[in-house]
Amino acid sequence: MCLRLVTRTRLGLGCDRFCNTSDYMPESADENEPAPVVAPVSVNARVGPSGTSPVPASRRIFGPVNPFDVSAPYAISMRLSLALGLVPGLGTGLLLVLVAGAGFPVSIAWPQLAQAHGQVQALGYTLLFILAVALQLFPRFLGTPLRHVQRAPWGASLVALAVVARLVGQPLAPGPGRVIVLVFSVLALPVGMLLAGSVFHGLSRRSVQPDSGPSAAWRRFVVVGGLALVAVLIVYVWAGLGLAAGGVLVPQGTDEALVHLELAGFATCLVLSVGSRVFGRFLLLRTLSKLDTWVPRLAVGWGVGLTLVAGGWLLDGSWGTWTRLIGAAIELAVLCTWLWLIGMYDQPSRESGTPYVTNPTRRWVRLAFGFLVFSLALDVGLFGREALFGMAPSMTELSAARHALAQGFLLPMMLSMASRLLPIFSADVLRHRALLEVTIDLLLVGALVRVGAEAIGGYQAVAGTLVALGGGLGVAGFTVFAIGMWSALGRLPRSTRSTA
Repeated sequence: MCLRLVTRTRLGLGCDRFCNTSDYMPESADENEPAPVVAPVSVNARVGPSGTSPVPASRRIFGPVNPFDVSAPYAISMRLSLALGLVPGLGTGLLLVLVAGAGFPVSIAWPQLAQAHGQVQALGYTLLFILAVALQLFPRFLGTPLRHVQRAPWGASLVALAVVARLVGQPLAPGPGRVIVLVFSVLALPVGMLLAGSVFHGLSRRSVQPDSGPSAAWRRFVVVGGLALVAVLIVYVWAGLGLAAGGVLVPQGTDEALVHLELAGFATCLVLSVGSRVFGRFLLLRTLSKLDTWVPRLAVGWGVGLTLVAGGWLLDGSWGTWTRLIGAAIELAVLCTWLWLIGMYDQPSRESGTPYVTNPTRRWVRLAFGFLVFSLALDVGLFGREALFGMAPSMTELSAARHALAQGFLLPMMLSMASRLLPIFSADVLRHRALLEVTIDLLLVGALVRVGAEAIGGYQAVAGTLVALGGGLGVAGFTVFAIGMWSALGRLPRSTRSTA
């Protein structure tokens, strides 16, 4: 066990439990273990000769007292994520379902905006949210601080500009302006992602934690997620060049492969990684002892399934259909095995000392994973029907599977984890537990209504109205979350520095 001294700040109960304890305590610790306290040390004066008054110290600038403090880059990255998710992301998505489902009388380039909206949500909001959370979690998980954390906001800014450029540029009429905007999107996104990713370069190698064995098993899902992100870059650039060359839409197979790599690949792998690391302890799950042994194998299996599904979308004919079916079946089997090993739906290991925190979070996480299971099972059913009977999935059926994963699984999961793990916000939600309950319930109910309507009736008649209603509930829930998180970001503790 590695012990690190971390300056304790006014982060409140929620943050204290995670930020100051989760990686200083043994694997047997639980959510009620107290945090270490470090006494403040004055650096403003030095002791003079015996019997004299202290002599003022030379006024020099010192680095942060806490080497793990990432408040500024974390806040910038999270604000960019929230802004993208609320306005161009969910805002555009709500407009799309209002037009298609509720007959809103507005003329828009619907297919182009639908594709661009997906990229804003996946590579804008989701990617930058994960970046911000990773700035807080991964250094503490691995026991070593980040060395070039100032690169994160620059990379996040480029990613944000790139996805907004895609949203603006794809619906434009052919011409030089459209080409310039789309080429900027193609170039800025990989540069931004590589710049942000370089913040974590060498972190695992510098870690004081073992790089193999049970305590390192969770990292295997990070590796698979990283490889999926590399594939995302390649497919995104290829698709973007096709648009810049005059294409109106990205071919359906390419777009489906890209979205699957983004959501089921990168984002879900990071959730499974963090879940493998902390869910058993913080949700008091009855985790099986062989979980750590099986996590690396499950990560490999997930990577194989992911490759087959994405590759199947890029293949034509029956070969592509059967490849997608096999890949989706592997993903579903891996997920069900992981849920069984971690004890997600088993009885808790014991009663929580803080049931008002642990019990709701465990319920939300269970419901969110239920949506993920449904998404993968729906993929298996749709691909199996196509392989056996030649009935290709409709656009709305594919949308149902995608939104079960994105709106039903990822959004509630991000909010649930943020309520336990992120500084200031985790303390705020303890004071406003009912508001958090309403927020996540809005997301879950909205996802249920939308996914059910899309899977059964599409955008026709009553089903279309239900799709719009589900989308509106999701936007309402996310708006409440975004306002609360934005407020928390403005109250992060500043790094302690002496003045120059």
